Formats: sequence, structure tokens, C-alpha cells
Amino acid sequence: MVANSPVAIVELVVRNVRDILKAASLGELDELTWKSALAQKLSASILVALPHSSIEADARCAELLLAVSNMCQDKEGDHLDIGLAISARALFCRAFETDSDLPHDALVKADILLTFVREAWIADNCDLIRHISKLRTLVAQVIAGRGNTPTSPPRLRHRRGSPDRAILELVTGARHTPDQQPGHMNLLA
Repeated sequence: MVANSPVAIVELVVRNVRDILKAASLGELDELTWKSALAQKLSASILVALPHSSIEADARCAELLLAVSNMCQDKEGDHLDIGLAISARALFCRAFETDSDLPHDALVKADILLTFVREAWIADNCDLIRHISKLRTLVAQVIAGRGNTPTSPPRLRHRRGSPDRAILELVTGARHTPDQQPGHMNLLA
């Protein structure tokens, strides 16, 4: 059953989170982090309980859960606050990863990225670059429109001519081995 009011959504999620946290061992609760096995269980449960209907709906549910999480206090180690935050993060991630080329969805995803940064949910620079790249691609698709396709093929990353290869090998100190395809850089050589 899918909840359709904010109160029903919160009740459903709180019930799911409490059930999972009650079933967890003390070891799992002690090691509860964003990437722990218990966090994965919480995320999966919420994503099933609240099926995807739109990017905006996922983002709104996530904002609601994050607000409720911020109002919670950890009573007797019940971990409800972090359980709700993990649930909110799962919904934000699903919304951000869902493909779309609608202008409104691009704005929602930009807001989600700002939330990731504000909440310190981006683990490292590679993760940040991946998120920004995904958002940049979406914005480019929105600007270009659905029907536009490139008029020329993409340029090769590395030229395969022997003078260019020799210069590249000289600069990088790398050589390709017979089992590697041309253009592959073996930087450990």
C-alpha cells in the first residue's frame, strides 16, 4: 500500500525503520553508518515501501523524512533519527539516479546535489565529480532537446599514428603490450 499524505508517509516509514532496527543485532546497531549492511536493509525497505512515481515525489518524500529525522532525538539508543536520515538519503539517491530530460527534473536534481553537499553525504571528490557530471549531462540534454543528436562523430581520444604514439610514449613512459589494444595506456609499465 502506497501512502499518499505526508502523515501517512511518515507513519509508514517510521514503522518500517523501527521494525528493521528492532530486528538488528547490537553489533549492527553499533556499526550503523551510511554504507553499512543495516543501512542497505533500511534503504531497500524504504524504496520498496515507497515506489517511484516521479523524481519530484521522491525528493519531496526525502525532504520530509530528513526534516522528521532532524526533529528526532535518539531516545535510549533507538537510532530512529539516523534510520530516517538513511531512508531520506535512499530516496534522494533514487531521485538523482533516475533518468529524465525534463527541465524541472534538472532543477530538482540540482537541489538534491546541494542537499548531498550540505548533509556531507558525498564521500570524496570522485563521487562529487560523478554527481556533477551526471547533472551537467542532464542540463546539456535539456538545453539541446530530445531530438538533437551530434552532427559529427566523437573525436578519438588518442591518435593512433606512429609519430603521435611515439610522442605519447615518450611523455608518459608507457608502452602498449601485444595483448593490449592500441590506444590503451599501461601506466604501470
